[in-house]
Amino acid sequence: MTSNDKIKQISTTPSTLSSAPPYTYLAQSGTDFVHREDFGYEHPQPEQSGASILHPRVHHHPDHHQLAAEPSFDITGGFDPGKECPTRRDLRTSRFTWTNVAIIFLCSVSTALSALFVTLALKGQRYGNWIGNEFDSKITISTAILWTSAFAKTIELTFVTGFVAFLGQIISRKAFTQSSGHGVTLAEMTMWRWVVQPGTLFTQAEIARYAGFTFLGVLTLLSTVLSTLYVTAATALVQPIARESDWHSKVVAGSVSTDFANLKHIQDSCKLPIAPGVDDNYLSTTCMKISHAARSMYNEQTFLATWSEFLEPGNDTSNQEQRPAVVGLQYENATVVPQWINVINTTEVSSLHRRVINNVTLALPHIGVVDAIQNQRNRMPRSESSNSIGTYSLWASVPSPMINVLCVHMTEKELEPIVFSKWSQNQTVNASNWFTTGDFSTWEPSIIPHVMDLATTTNKTVVDDIFEWYKKDKETMIDYPPVFPLLPKPFNTVLNHTSFAPGRSAIYVLGQGAAGPDPSYKGPDLKGQYPLCRIKAGITPDCSTSYSISVAGSKVEVLCGDRAGEMAYVKTNMSASTVQGHPNWRDLGTDWSSSLSLHTGISDGYASNNRLLMELLLTPGDNGLVNLNPKLPSLAETLASLASDTLVLATKDAPFVEYFNYTLPPNSSSLKEPELQWFQAMIRSQEYASGGVASATKAWLVVLISTAVINVLMLAYFIVQPGLVTDFSQPPQLFALAINSPPARVLAGSCGTGPEGKQYKVGWVIDHEGEHVFMQPHTGEHSALLRNEYDSGPFQVSNAKPGKSSGMLGLRSRAKGSAKSSPGTSTELLRSPDRNESTPSFQSEYELQEFERRREHTRLSQGNSIF
Repeated sequence: MTSNDKIKQISTTPSTLSSAPPYTYLAQSGTDFVHREDFGYEHPQPEQSGASILHPRVHHHPDHHQLAAEPSFDITGGFDPGKECPTRRDLRTSRFTWTNVAIIFLCSVSTALSALFVTLALKGQRYGNWIGNEFDSKITISTAILWTSAFAKTIELTFVTGFVAFLGQIISRKAFTQSSGHGVTLAEMTMWRWVVQPGTLFTQAEIARYAGFTFLGVLTLLSTVLSTLYVTAATALVQPIARESDWHSKVVAGSVSTDFANLKHIQDSCKLPIAPGVDDNYLSTTCMKISHAARSMYNEQTFLATWSEFLEPGNDTSNQEQRPAVVGLQYENATVVPQWINVINTTEVSSLHRRVINNVTLALPHIGVVDAIQNQRNRMPRSESSNSIGTYSLWASVPSPMINVLCVHMTEKELEPIVFSKWSQNQTVNASNWFTTGDFSTWEPSIIPHVMDLATTTNKTVVDDIFEWYKKDKETMIDYPPVFPLLPKPFNTVLNHTSFAPGRSAIYVLGQGAAGPDPSYKGPDLKGQYPLCRIKAGITPDCSTSYSISVAGSKVEVLCGDRAGEMAYVKTNMSASTVQGHPNWRDLGTDWSSSLSLHTGISDGYASNNRLLMELLLTPGDNGLVNLNPKLPSLAETLASLASDTLVLATKDAPFVEYFNYTLPPNSSSLKEPELQWFQAMIRSQEYASGGVASATKAWLVVLISTAVINVLMLAYFIVQPGLVTDFSQPPQLFALAINSPPARVLAGSCGTGPEGKQYKVGWVIDHEGEHVFMQPHTGEHSALLRNEYDSGPFQVSNAKPGKSSGMLGLRSRAKGSAKSSPGTSTELLRSPDRNESTPSFQSEYELQEFERRREHTRLSQGNSIF
């Protein structure tokens, strides 16, 4: 056979329309197509200059007064999909297939992790020592951040995978439904790309326009936003960050070694570089007096300086609750902050007793709480940069020590019953014959009695009721009044050391006010005014102790009254009682008072501290009423600030209850081994926790919760479904389905640049012919087809000259003009006309006829259904 025999000339008569094979090009007369049996065609060989090839879908054009013909070019190579393309497998698979199991597994992982993240974010989970850089932390913060990011990314990826599969199942099942609904649109089949590539919402905005307002579109848009923002939301709300937590309960253990205010235990803890055996009898006493003097004087100086700063702006107040308290106390580098409690109305009480009454009570925190935080058993938060304690606040429900100072102004006549030098013995009293050499630690009087050893009285005074000197205890004489050696001169004070009997709880100070006028003193003349002050310490259950530590320092503070709240010791221990005067403190107080030269008045010592104290006496106003001086601290307040340091020492190693329920070994001041006592506390710390920092970050909960909800719905969907159907929204499946489906007029003009406009909203369904599966427009689209609702615009044949071919990318725009090239090496250029042109672009009559024949063949086909 010659080559000419292989060439077939295409007839242009109408009779060729019914016999032309499908998928053929239409050509004008005078154009030859070379038909090859191997591939089917070569480029057309023009017989004359200017010959052109018409668009294969153009059927009749007004500019061409001849009828187009179906070409003999068969691009299928004789392949008939309806007969030779049965599907290999069923479109529906069992729920036990690997794909279905894998999807359910991924959805389960995503659901579990997203639910966990929601829980952590809502709860604001505190991790304590589990996460941190401390030696006992289970996970370092860098590892925790890494794992949080990894889990968040895992949730994002599994969520996207599950949703794409979920969306594919919904769309595919929707395409199988022909009896109801609209089928599935191209826009819907493309939505899964939004989740995988969120940027396509902007690059293919036309698709979002037609699909974004449907239910599936809204759900897909929501999932796109969730998957895009999920890692950010998890970082904001779940990733552990250092923040101050809310108050939460904590049981704390503290060590107890001795009783409250045990003098011997306190003395044993005082250290001096003196070798043992050099001064054993007085070494510990000397050490403690040096310590008392140093710390108390520092506290007093800080207290008075605070008052000066308080007065400088013009402040003044007689309300004791608002007056400064001592702030100079220090313990283990922590500032000790006390509080005035049991505040009285000075004016009313003074008027009641017709004399000046200055009564104040100062409460201090329990110092044992500071020591308790060092106990490893309590696992307190620690610093990020070291193993030191981290930033936190501890609120302990423990009893608090308090010191009470009661000063009553008396006259010389009123004092005679309790001043030894005024008694009938008429014995001269001085420092040499008054002091005792008795041993305070064993309560044994000296062998040679001194005058002080004999100074005990049951004399009645005018202040017996005020000081509670009832003199009923004849055996221990606990309620007997004190005895002073003499009346001090102005600016001087003396102490009472008149009893070795155990059980007394108070010490007393007697002074005489500043005398004037004097060249060096211009204040009020207080000569003849003798303030008698009682100082005692006790324990109150109406307070709590707060300890806080930060980069600025640490502070231990007592909180009483309303400030104590529910953490007041009496609230957690309903049986707690107040100890008004603890007998142990009397020994500690005597040791303390001796170190401050408060007894130098016995020898007219005129100590500087005594002079200052005697200038702070309260005086009646012009109306005769007594009140706190708004511009000066009172004598009782200053003495309380001086003695406050003894309470710090008194609570060290002491019980966290108001009593001591242990037995000390013989001749020992402390237990052999410290005992643990537990107390209730609340803690708020800078620890690693989830939940975010600012309240604005709570908005990210919407992302976390929505993701978890959609995960639950997807997991339930895949579990309930009996299996999967083929996902025709995926490119490989969709391509195989589309290329084996008949052409459709509704997509006319889309072969070059893709669908446009309303072509994205055409409904498509999946049908079958025997065992061949194909896609076609939904039956409801015929009326729209006839109305040309989905026409994307006309196409016409270009008259451009052939240009140089370079494959699919060799097509050049008509606007660039034609170029000369060798004959037989180019293809005719196709272009889209202007939108205002009216040339229609429809399916060929052959394609419509073939479409109807296939539908009829489907209805008559025999065999088992593949659905």
